[in-house]
Amino acid sequence: MSRSRCIIVLGVHGSGTSAVAGVLHHLGCSMGKRTRGPHPTNPRGHYEDIRLGTWIDNLSSLKDEDKLDQDLINFKEYLFERADTNRLWGLKDPRLSVKFDLIYDSIPQDWRVICVERNELAAARSAANKWGRNDVANIISMQDTIRECRALVLENFKPPALWVNFNNMTEKPELYVRKMANFIYEGIAEPLEEQVAEAVRFIDPSLNHKREEHSHA
Repeated sequence: MSRSRCIIVLGVHGSGTSAVAGVLHHLGCSMGKRTRGPHPTNPRGHYEDIRLGTWIDNLSSLKDEDKLDQDLINFKEYLFERADTNRLWGLKDPRLSVKFDLIYDSIPQDWRVICVERNELAAARSAANKWGRNDVANIISMQDTIRECRALVLENFKPPALWVNFNNMTEKPELYVRKMANFIYEGIAEPLEEQVAEAVRFIDPSLNHKREEHSHA
């Protein structure tokens, strides 16, 4: 555990967390033993650990307290295994900040956060489009809860944090890839230039919409 560094991506649905997680993957950060792959609404992939998503889903679906407790124990064991087998690894799920207190004691002491930002309305519209829903106001309310929980994670645990704006990243891919590379590898190593180049190519500049910065809900 002492030699393991965990990078946690925190942001709301539709804010660009998949793009950031994909960058981390290409920079050599293991994002999961099995991750959610491409989808028509997210053709470059989600880079979400399926085991993490399953655990969060079970928190809502399982009613048996004993099963919930055992599921948490199993998931913590999974996190310990990932820490034991990866020098640099990551977790990403927009819902993670809401449940982070439950697994904090299973995260390595050396952990960092990348906070992803995007215009509130743009993020909500993006999420609504992916889910085939038109209740943007309800999605914004859900996202506000996630943002509040993220703020509590930062305030209570005070991890090293890097803020990444989605539009800025898609406007200046190389600059932001190098910022992320320097942040995640600080004090332990340097990424290969081939990894940096691959991460830059992963970002799709056509997704940049600067006009969103002037939109209002």
